Amino acid sequence: MRVIKDISELYKIIQPDFLIKFLKEMFYDNTFDITSKNWYDFMDELDFIEMIMEIEKEYDIVITDDMVESIENIGFLEFYSNLTSIKRNNILEKLGI
Repeated sequence: MRVIKDISELYKIIQPDFLIKFLKEMFYDNTFDITSKNWYDFMDELDFIEMIMEIEKEYDIVITDDMVESIENIGFLEFYSNLTSIKRNNILEKLGI
């Protein structure tokens, strides 16, 4: 198991589609839209920890407590936005765009 100590490492590993799938299952909502501004209000600390545990399980990693705190501090929407931007930029770079 790989220990993740830096948020940039986490961005390289996690796939946005995995997070969307997890959140749809957690909220029992196939029409879930992460761009909706109020969905995060329904996610409590236990849900957040469950999501972190699922990420660790899915990617066979350990996310340090400091990393969890970093994600909480920047907010999940910002984390997700950064993640998708990095993935999009990587794809464009591979395409030479």
